[in-house]
Amino acid sequence: MSVHGATLDNAVERISALIAGPRNIEEHLRLSGLDARDLALLAAWTGYVGEGQGVPRDDVGAAVELSDADTDAWLQHLGRLGVLDETPEGFAVEPVTYRAVRSRAGAGEK
Repeated sequence: MSVHGATLDNAVERISALIAGPRNIEEHLRLSGLDARDLALLAAWTGYVGEGQGVPRDDVGAAVELSDADTDAWLQHLGRLGVLDETPEGFAVEPVTYRAVRSRAGAGEK
């Protein structure tokens, strides 16, 4: 099926490219309330897990190199910001935030 000369696959691809644009990524991260420390820690954590992959708190703490108490406080902070999902396996970064953080990391930003 084609709408205005574009197939559904083409339309989805164009929308995905627009959404993944640097301005949209930065806007999402800014609006989420994440600060520079959060972004650096999220870059470290997401470097070890796939999108939607839940891991136990101890694994999060090991990835971000925080004490147990600091890991707990940080996870609570992420939960308040709405960028943390809980899965049967543990904690996961919410998918849109995960992709934004990984995109920044791929561009050499933290």
